[in-house]
Amino acid sequence: YTPAGKKVTVSLAKENAGLVLTIADEGVGIAADELPNLFTRYARISSKPTGGETSTGLGLSIVKRLADELGAEVKVKSTPGEGSTFWVVFS
Repeated sequence: YTPAGKKVTVSLAKENAGLVLTIADEGVGIAADELPNLFTRYARISSKPTGGETSTGLGLSIVKRLADELGAEVKVKSTPGEGSTFWVVFS
């Protein structure tokens, strides 16, 4: 979901008593009204892959399930046309 030539940044930081994994891109972004369903199984959103790849709608639901099992929290902020930032917060 990030066009060629744009950045995807991954970082890990210690915050308070835990760790925060951050993934940020300069991609197509996600509309605010689609964010609540983003982590549901087989979710399909209006944003389309940019490199010809296909989407099953399972990726983020798997991330959410694994985070829940590890006691972590997943957060997202996105602006259409500007990109998205995802955080996985491990307490």
